Amino acid sequence: MKGFNAQLARFMQALHNINWAGLFELTVEAKHPTGQLPTEPVPDQVGKLLRAFIKPVQDFVNNPGKLFRPFVFFSTAYYVSRVVYRPLYLNLDPGAPLMVDIGAFIELVHAHLLIHDDICDKSTKRRGKPTVWYSYLQNLPALDHHTANSLGIIAGDLVLAAAYKKLADADGLSAEAKETIWKITQQHMHEVIYGQAIDILLTSTPFGNVTEQTIWWLYKYKTARYTFVFPAAVGAGIFGMPLKYTDVLKLSDMPQQHLRLIHGLSQNYGKFVKFLEQLGVVFQLVDDVKDYTLDTKQRFLDLAERKRTHFHLILYKKDARIRQFFDKTQVQTAVHTSVSPAETTTVLDSDTIELGKYILQKYIPEYIEFVAEKYETIKSKITKTTLNRTYKNILREIVKKLDEYFAKVAKPIGWAVKN
Repeated sequence: MKGFNAQLARFMQALHNINWAGLFELTVEAKHPTGQLPTEPVPDQVGKLLRAFIKPVQDFVNNPGKLFRPFVFFSTAYYVSRVVYRPLYLNLDPGAPLMVDIGAFIELVHAHLLIHDDICDKSTKRRGKPTVWYSYLQNLPALDHHTANSLGIIAGDLVLAAAYKKLADADGLSAEAKETIWKITQQHMHEVIYGQAIDILLTSTPFGNVTEQTIWWLYKYKTARYTFVFPAAVGAGIFGMPLKYTDVLKLSDMPQQHLRLIHGLSQNYGKFVKFLEQLGVVFQLVDDVKDYTLDTKQRFLDLAERKRTHFHLILYKKDARIRQFFDKTQVQTAVHTSVSPAETTTVLDSDTIELGKYILQKYIPEYIEFVAEKYETIKSKITKTTLNRTYKNILREIVKKLDEYFAKVAKPIGWAVKN
């Protein structure tokens, strides 16, 4: 445990120390930020325009969030490596720089998706600051919404390109490991893209026609597998997990005890993924509730835009007042007004605010209790399951992190984490 905590602290600190903005910096000669264009200086006007384009990207990546996905990646890599790698490479250091490069890759992929997600959701704030597309709208007055959105899309693409470059340049990572990460990333990118598409398409589906099964599918693929399974799959994948039984047999030069451990990891991998998916769904349920518990002017935005969430679906079925609100054909989208280039105020209509307060008082405590009970049930199953000890250790670290996060965001309205 002490070994894990010490190496995790080193890993997370190294991530925080990355000069994220520097990944997109123009050189003195005003070359392309990735250095892939011809080396001769570009015209002054081009350099000036590129800097205006890159600045919001730098501001965004330089303000990382919880770094939760890199945490899941490292936790998985650390514990799997103790079984798979140490018998073969006794000098392996899970805190090596290449691990930080992979963690940065995962975080940049996440940043790419967030930039695009903010455009899809028309979000003007992320982590307390203007979103990338909205920064263009604020800082470049000549732009209209369409042009700002277009730049935001391109900015997201730039971050994804930087992610792949970060991985390609990772020193000490074998070609086989890089190919494994490419394949895992491609699979999960497809899943989250399909999830995002369904999320958007549901906005045009009458609320009464949205099924609970569809919401669970959405949460699984848009949140759970992307946030939990993707980084864990990378952490296990770079150490060859899961192996097919025939591949395990090829490791005949290894002691039988280690072969059994590796075979157990491979056999239990599917069960491990199922637990990650369940935890990911709870993570999304808590995120839905945050829209009502935020002590900021961002409160009730999901309600204003009639987001298709599990919580809203439950309310729609049980309360006529809420049902009438969601059935309105004209959605009152939140109005955003700029106070300054760095600040945005959200203005909601009075009906939304009153209904939000009504929901907060009458239904939030009950729903929090439902989510907390669901979470405790999953934790109990993890404790009692016959799952391989390595995967139990990983899940224990993830649960510990979730306990801290859930207590922080939901404690004010009755969330109580059981130890």
